Amino acid sequence: MPAGSYFRKIAAESGISKSLRALYDVNSTNTGGSVRIFVSYARRDRDAVDALLQDIRRARHEVWVDEELTGAQSWWDTILGTIRGADLFVVALSPDWLTSKACAAELHYAVACNRTVLPIMVRRVSPQMAPQVIADAQIVDYLERTPDTAIGLMTALATMQPAGPLPQPSSEWRS
Repeated sequence: MPAGSYFRKIAAESGISKSLRALYDVNSTNTGGSVRIFVSYARRDRDAVDALLQDIRRARHEVWVDEELTGAQSWWDTILGTIRGADLFVVALSPDWLTSKACAAELHYAVACNRTVLPIMVRRVSPQMAPQVIADAQIVDYLERTPDTAIGLMTALATMQPAGPLPQPSSEWRS
């Protein structure tokens, strides 16, 4: 079964909303002007992330965080499928994000899938402590929610390069 069909089937069976189904559809194209965004964050940063999500949603972008998961879902497969379907992988950068094994795995997978990575600092941390893909990027300052940081966030979202195509499975994946 092709990957797109597989994830559409999972999305339909899990009862998720129509807007979220597009995130699972790795063959869909985003033509509505909004960006499909996956947000990777550490649990301790939830308050800062909630403000970030509110601003992203106000800009009319489709955003997914793990709050969308239900008990009957295979949560890790759902997360990986959502990363594949996203246009943008946002890192809510903080000291706790840097020490999270799940966040590191999400980032590793997003990079392997050619997703565009946008680091947004929600708590102060030295960028040199972050993985190279983050340390080398322009990090959006969102330490304090102000009109200026909201404008900086919207500008970063509007100017991000689109995600590259998903890599082709290697021959060893097929066997």
